[in-house]
Amino acid sequence: MRICFLFLLLIGISSVAFALDPSVIWDSSEGLHRLQSSEAKANLWKLLRYYESQIRPAYCSVASSVMALNVLSVAPPPSKYLGRYRMFTQEEFFSEEVAGVIDPEAVKERGMALDELANVLETFPIHVTKFEAQELSEQEIRSSMISALQQSNQCVLALYQRRELEQDGGGHWSPVAAYDAASDSFLILDVARYKYPPVWIDATHFIQAMQTSNIYGRSRGYLVMEIYEELLHK
Repeated sequence: MRICFLFLLLIGISSVAFALDPSVIWDSSEGLHRLQSSEAKANLWKLLRYYESQIRPAYCSVASSVMALNVLSVAPPPSKYLGRYRMFTQEEFFSEEVAGVIDPEAVKERGMALDELANVLETFPIHVTKFEAQELSEQEIRSSMISALQQSNQCVLALYQRRELEQDGGGHWSPVAAYDAASDSFLILDVARYKYPPVWIDATHFIQAMQTSNIYGRSRGYLVMEIYEELLHK
C-alpha cells in the first residue's frame, strides 16, 4: 500500500525525460524492488513527507537541512508566514543564530562546504558528526552510513561531486534515504527536483563522488544528524 502511495505521490518527478538509467530511478520496477528489500530506511517515509526542492540554485544545503530538521522533530521557531503553525522552511532558515555562523548572502552565491554546514547545524539542539570522505575507506563510509540509516533519530546529508556520477553540475548536497544490500546502492533524494528524481546510486560510485575536494581543496563527505533522545520524546 505504501509503495503505491509513494508512486502516486512523486509520479510527476519521473514524467520528465531525465538522462538517467531508468533501472535505478526510484519508481522504476527495479527501484521499487530495492525500496521493498531495503532494511536501512528508518526515516524514508518522513523524508518523503518533508521532501522539497531547493528554492535557489545554491540552496541545496539549506533544502537538505530543513528536511532533516523536520524529520528529526526539532522544535521550529515561530514563523512569520505560517501563523500558529510551525515548520522549518528555506525562507526562514537563517535565524539570528545561523546568520551568526555564516553570511546568508554568501550561501546564496556559493552554498556551503562540509565544515560550514556542520557548524550551522550545531546551532540547533542536535548532535552533528562530520565525516570527511577522503579520510575514510570505502567500507568505513558504507558501514557508518548504513548504521545511521537504520536509526529513526538520525539523518544523513551527503555532499558529493555530481560530475563523478555523470550528472550535470558540481558539488551538491542531498539527503540519503535508504540503502539496499542486494544491489549495494544508496537512495538519494535529490533536492534539485527540477533536474533529477530520487535515484538509487551504486555505493562505490557514490562514495567516490564524496571522496573529492571542492575548489578550496576541502574534502567533501557527509554529516550524520542525531536528535538527543530526551528531546525526541518530548
